[in-house]
Amino acid sequence: MKFLKILIISILFSFSGIAKTSENTVVPFTLSDRGRIMRTEQKLEAFQKNVYDKFNGIDGKFEGIDDKIWIDGKFEGIDDKICFTTK
Repeated sequence: MKFLKILIISILFSFSGIAKTSENTVVPFTLSDRGRIMRTEQKLEAFQKNVYDKFNGIDGKFEGIDDKIWIDGKFEGIDDKICFTTK
């Protein structure tokens, strides 16, 4: 039983050592990779701004249509004409 405990503990320590060394490995990273990543980030920012501007444009169009139709005001006018009063 004691041998089994020692075996399990040694296996755990060995796997934790392997995990620590794999985390510290150096990934080759060149200046061309850096430039490519920066260009990709710039394209993503431009795309996000474009999408944001389009959604704002659509919101503006719907607000303009809502102001043009003004449905709520028409229903208020109908309610005033019917004049339901309870006494």
